Amino acid sequence: MPRVRKVLILLLLLIPASAIAVTAGVEDAKSIARLYSAAFDRKPDIGGLNYWIGVYEAGESLPAIAGGFYSSPEFTNRYGTLSDQQYVEQLYQNVLGRAGEAEGVSFWTNHLSNGVSRAEILAEFAASPENIAKTADMFADLRLMNCQWSFGP
Repeated sequence: MPRVRKVLILLLLLIPASAIAVTAGVEDAKSIARLYSAAFDRKPDIGGLNYWIGVYEAGESLPAIAGGFYSSPEFTNRYGTLSDQQYVEQLYQNVLGRAGEAEGVSFWTNHLSNGVSRAEILAEFAASPENIAKTADMFADLRLMNCQWSFGP
């Protein structure tokens, strides 16, 4: 029996982490919902939210999911062609509902200038404590029911 255990442990060590399925918990689902809301300036539709939660469960990271949002036609239509500074200023408006302070806009614009992707910046805005507090009520009733994430009782 110890030999079987050793073989199983060895197999688990050889399997890449991305090949192991992740089951999203409520905080994971809320993180994806916040990212969705940050990208599109609206509450996620249930079909889209469940799709992206499935992508997360298949092993994609939140910044990778942000990349999917960033390259979508809806995102392109919403943001259009913007300079880095305009993009950051628009994130402040759409995600946090306010104008960005000069230091904050400069901080994020410098990150973009130094190779951080727009999708990564979007993910950072979505995961910010300010956005978490701003969207707490919006996503308070997010729950898993009948193998699907939904809003409401």
